[in-house]
Amino acid sequence: MSTEGWARIGAPRVSTRQIIQMAENLIKDYVWATQPSLDLLTINFDHVYENYVYPKYEIVLNEQYDLGYDEMGKKILGEFDYENNTVYIDKALNARNSRRAFTCWHEVGGHAILQGDWLRGEWARIRGLRHLTTTDDAIDGRTESLLEQQANRFAAHAAAPSWFLRYVVRRVFDITRPVRYIGPTRYCLSVNRRTLYRQVYNVDELCRFMAEHIQWRFGGLSLESLGYRIAEDGYVIYLTRSAPRLRRVAPTATPWTTSLRQSALAESVF
Repeated sequence: MSTEGWARIGAPRVSTRQIIQMAENLIKDYVWATQPSLDLLTINFDHVYENYVYPKYEIVLNEQYDLGYDEMGKKILGEFDYENNTVYIDKALNARNSRRAFTCWHEVGGHAILQGDWLRGEWARIRGLRHLTTTDDAIDGRTESLLEQQANRFAAHAAAPSWFLRYVVRRVFDITRPVRYIGPTRYCLSVNRRTLYRQVYNVDELCRFMAEHIQWRFGGLSLESLGYRIAEDGYVIYLTRSAPRLRRVAPTATPWTTSLRQSALAESVF
C-alpha cells in the first residue's frame, strides 16, 4: 500500500494523559452501564463491545476475512475502514489466539473510538486513503507513527485500566509495595493467600509470573501485554545496576506501528 497519502493525515491533538483518561473512562462507563460487581468483573473485549461499544459508537466488527499481507510481506491482522466505521480482524485471530484481544482493542478502541471522527474529518479534507492496517509488528516498538502510538496506548489502558489493575493486584497478591526485581533468582509471591515460588531469569518473566494469576480478569489479554501494564504501573521495579527496558512483544500492527516503550521504573501507584 502506498504511504503517500498518509503524510498529509494528522493525528488527533490529544495528550498522553487525555488518551489514558478516555480509555479508562470507557471501561468505567461500561461498568456503570452494566453494573457488574467488581468481585466478578472481567474486562472481556467481546462483552464490552456487544454491551457498550457497539450500541454507543455503532462500530461494525467483521472477523470473517483473510486480510492477506502488506507490501512488506507482513500478515495484516486488523484494518480500520474509517469511512464506513468498520473494523476488520483477520480470521486467523480466533478466540484462542492471544493476539486477538489486543488487536481488537487497538483497532476498535484506539483507531475507531479515539481517532475515528478525526480521521473521517481528515478524509473529508484531503480525500486521501481510507484504511489503517495492522500487521504482525503492531506492538513491538519499531515505528514512531503517532497514530499507532496513540492507538496502542488507548488499547493498553482500555484492556487493563489502572483503577481495575490496582484492585486486582492488591486483592490477589496482597501487596502494599512494588515487587522488587533484583536479578535472576527464585522469587516468592503470595497468590490468593498461597505462597508460590518461581525461578525467574529476567524482569519480563517476573511480570508474566504475576500476569498468569490475574489474566482471566482481563479477558485473555496476552501475558506479554498484561505484564507490560504491571510494570508500567509500577508493581514491579528494578533494583539492578543497569535496568533493561520493558517492551511489549506480542505482535499486532501496521506499516508504521510500534509498541510503547516505557521505563519499567514507572511512577509508583502505592
